Amino acid sequence: VAREYASGENGLLFEIQLGMVDKGADLSWLSQYPHEAEICFPPLTALEVRGIRIEGTTMCCELDPRLHTGSGEPEQSDDIAKFIEMDVDGSGSLSLHEFIGLAQEL
Repeated sequence: VAREYASGENGLLFEIQLGMVDKGADLSWLSQYPHEAEICFPPLTALEVRGIRIEGTTMCCELDPRLHTGSGEPEQSDDIAKFIEMDVDGSGSLSLHEFIGLAQEL
């Protein structure tokens, strides 16, 4: 869907590679357009650029979301533990309720 919208003149497309901890909350269940697969990231999520390429008239930006954890490796381990604790159903993704709980703890 996004590629269709970005295919016009001077288009911009974000290709976001989601990880286990930084995948965000799936909002498709409450969207008017669930096929668009909308994702919500917590506050202070940064998008790190991995690469940029041009396809026709569209600039494609390859991005990795990075949750703000303060600084240092111990916090990252704590955040992973919090994610696993919040992922009640063990699906590897968070429901909106689980996501809100994780965001409040971070």
